[in-house]
Amino acid sequence: MATRVVMPQMGESLSEGTVTKWFKKVGERVERDEPLFEISTDKVDTEIPAPASGVLEKILVQEGETVAVETVVAVIDSGEPKSQAPRPDDERTQPAVDVPASTESGGHFKAVQEATVLESKPAEPVQQGQTAVAETDSKSNVLSPAVLSLAARNQIPMPELLRIPGTGAGGRIRKKDVKRYIEQRRPPAPPQPPGYAAPPPSYPWPAYSPPPNPFAVLSPYPYPPVQALVPAPPSAPYYPGAPETGQAPAEYLYQPAPEDTVVPMSAMRKKIADHVIWSQRISAQVTSFSECDMHRIVHYRDEHQADFQAVEGVPLTFLPFVAEATVKAIKDFPIFNASVLPEQIVMKKHVHLGVAIALDEGLIVPVIRNADEMNFVGLARAMHEMADRARHKDLAPEEVQGATFTITNPGMFGGLTGTPLISQPQVAILGLGAVQKKPVVVEDAIAIRPIMMLALTFDHRIIDGATGFQFLERVRLNLEHFELP
Repeated sequence: MATRVVMPQMGESLSEGTVTKWFKKVGERVERDEPLFEISTDKVDTEIPAPASGVLEKILVQEGETVAVETVVAVIDSGEPKSQAPRPDDERTQPAVDVPASTESGGHFKAVQEATVLESKPAEPVQQGQTAVAETDSKSNVLSPAVLSLAARNQIPMPELLRIPGTGAGGRIRKKDVKRYIEQRRPPAPPQPPGYAAPPPSYPWPAYSPPPNPFAVLSPYPYPPVQALVPAPPSAPYYPGAPETGQAPAEYLYQPAPEDTVVPMSAMRKKIADHVIWSQRISAQVTSFSECDMHRIVHYRDEHQADFQAVEGVPLTFLPFVAEATVKAIKDFPIFNASVLPEQIVMKKHVHLGVAIALDEGLIVPVIRNADEMNFVGLARAMHEMADRARHKDLAPEEVQGATFTITNPGMFGGLTGTPLISQPQVAILGLGAVQKKPVVVEDAIAIRPIMMLALTFDHRIIDGATGFQFLERVRLNLEHFELP
């Protein structure tokens, strides 16, 4: 009996994934639920367990290769007698149909779907005049969800889609084939008269979609009320001075020398690079700084750390104090829990707090849902659990999406301060520096106090400097005068 392993659907918005590492080689034994391979999407990296025990018979997708979801990536031979013959055609070119999805205990989406290789049936005779129809149906059955989605967005009807030459196995139409076809079918730009000045580019806005019945689209103080939510029209990425392909000009690109080592970017690294570039392009970012006296928190932490760990089961760090102080400040300044649409502002009801976690391969931001409804202990538990699961690559895609405000902590690596970049479509991010002892003036006397630098980056499109500094001052006061948990 053979079991097909397919590329899992790791989220509703994800249509493809990249195989980054195989933990087993062809011919090696693998046990059910043992990590089999690792995938990387534009949201999260995940280890995929084996759907069945047996011998890894085939690896159909190599490391570094990106394929659509539900594509067969490997075959496991369980060693049981085969009562049914496998299909004669290539496993990888088959659409993953009749694949039952299941869920793991705890409500997590199971990363692997499995299906038993079906017995091949004799082909039914095709009557005269039905050959073209049969070929069309056969070709349409192997179109991946990524291909169908791209065709739908560009209004390509199915008959036209099926005429696109495919470069995949057996002539299969791949996503890059559709992209090339779209580029080729665009009409050339009409010639412009001498002296014509092209209008400025229309930058794409962050893809924020309000809920079906949003609680409110308020007029954030002190701004006038908005009338309706109108999403920005889609637009292609724009680089000033770049050719129509959207790539950077050749003179700005480094040409590798023979002794250089060229390493491809991971999917996570490419996503981070794309996001931070666009974040700077579409928002006016200003960073303000403040010093916070942490002596009360340091004293409380040193005195209660052991008891807190024993009772609550999680370590007592500085982050829960900052998270609680930040959430309280957001309640007083709700404009920091907003998103920007073209000429409109969306105010959000709940605070979904993102906490940046540094991994060896990049940066990931798990989200604590409804942080405004948690107490200090709840925030401490949630932050510890998210950090632990992030380092073990056990986060689902939906757990790293939807943050409304982010906290990043470069101070844990000794950094005094920095200018964090806003994670779109948010409008602010708070950076924490290292807690270091410094001489400060306290009631006209010099004292040694543990000081932490706070760095707040905010979107100047909707937040003025006065409001930004008032918010940062509120966070500082909440920390210096925190209420004992």
